[in-house]
Amino acid sequence: MEDIIVGQTYGGVTVIEPIWGTKRYRCVCNTCGNEIEVYLCRLLKGHQGSCGCTRTYKRKLYAKEYPQLHAIIRNHFQRCYNTNSDNYACYGAKGWIFADEWVKNGHPDYPKIIQWCLDNGWQPGLVFEKDYLSFKLGKKVIGPDTVRFVTHEEN
Repeated sequence: MEDIIVGQTYGGVTVIEPIWGTKRYRCVCNTCGNEIEVYLCRLLKGHQGSCGCTRTYKRKLYAKEYPQLHAIIRNHFQRCYNTNSDNYACYGAKGWIFADEWVKNGHPDYPKIIQWCLDNGWQPGLVFEKDYLSFKLGKKVIGPDTVRFVTHEEN
């Protein structure tokens, strides 16, 4: 088996060589060229899409294209989930959460949230206003049903 998979591509990585005495292989990421160690079972099931660089790349791309919106999302997420955040007492400690459809693997789903914001009227200079709609709907959820955009002054 070991000789058969060397040189083959699985998911987003190409197998370089087995790591003797283990069930892992040294692989190269087809996206960025980084070398990583991957378990055989992850290779055979196609679960290794990259070394992780694609997620970092997408996050940096959105941060670069929409820096203000990216910061708004990141800051609201931190306020809801990071107990060390300066504003956690006003958000997370009071039960505020992000809508399930806006969270992926424990992080904000930036592509989905940014696309929703752009489709729903966000423009530079606007921020999330959570309180108005949450009180109206009776939810402490930051998501597509409860967020609207206002200026800093209106907020």
